[in-house]
Amino acid sequence: MLETAFVDIVQKLVNEQGKDVFLEARRIKSLLFDYTKNEFKKEISLLLAIIDTGVVPYINTAENAADCKQSLVKRLEDEHNLSPQKSAEILDLLFLVLRGMKIQAAVPAQPAPIPNHAPQSAKTELTTKPEYPEEKKYWHGDRGPAGGIVFYDKEQYTDGWRYLETTLKFCPRTQWGLYGVNITGTDTVIGSGKQNTELIIAALTREGVTGTAAQLCKSYTLNGYSDWFLPSRDELEQLCESLFRGGFFKYFWSSSQFDAKNSISYYKSLFKDDIGNSSNYHYSAKNVKLYVRAVRAF
Repeated sequence: MLETAFVDIVQKLVNEQGKDVFLEARRIKSLLFDYTKNEFKKEISLLLAIIDTGVVPYINTAENAADCKQSLVKRLEDEHNLSPQKSAEILDLLFLVLRGMKIQAAVPAQPAPIPNHAPQSAKTELTTKPEYPEEKKYWHGDRGPAGGIVFYDKEQYTDGWRYLETTLKFCPRTQWGLYGVNITGTDTVIGSGKQNTELIIAALTREGVTGTAAQLCKSYTLNGYSDWFLPSRDELEQLCESLFRGGFFKYFWSSSQFDAKNSISYYKSLFKDDIGNSSNYHYSAKNVKLYVRAVRAF
């Protein structure tokens, strides 16, 4: 349990500096040590470690605080090896100071009473299975069916899918391939990544090229799921904005071609440029090596 004094200090910091300070990694670190006068070093270290994972935007936008907390605790344990108990304490603190919410522990469901009488008939009553199974709701940051991280929800099932998930443990660095070869038909919008990948691989096969970004995604398998693809430009932006809010300096390939020699890459920096942007598309030569994230739709 976090000490009341530490909780009070963090609340005072938010009251005086504003909630957005938790989105500025360098500033919040400096302010925490200033406000605590270099006390509570262990608590500050854990708080900063959890903030750096990008949980604050999820907390700020969560519709169901308890579900969001449960999902984040599991994510912090699985991906960052953080203690569920300690993570829960810090998340409780963040929900309190950022949203004014105190999350109550869920009350275990009571088992249904066992009938104390014998059935009147020995016949087994058959029930009709619903035509459509109950739909499971996924939140940003949840584990998807393949064990990846859910980063996009289009709000309804169309064309056989509703969500996109990615895996954070698969991040090779390779070429896009086909420098000088124009591929007709690639698009930039959400929902086009899978088709883009198929078009790219068809062209790669004709040219006898191997080991490229689209091929690595297509051949990737996780927990028995092998339907991964290289995301389109807009899918990649959603992935980066949802899961890497703290920023990064890596450039990632999309499956959206720009022209015969260039394809669209994307990066998000911790710092804004001269005109206030921190996220940028780039037109990178297909024969340079950039990082790759595989995604799948479900």
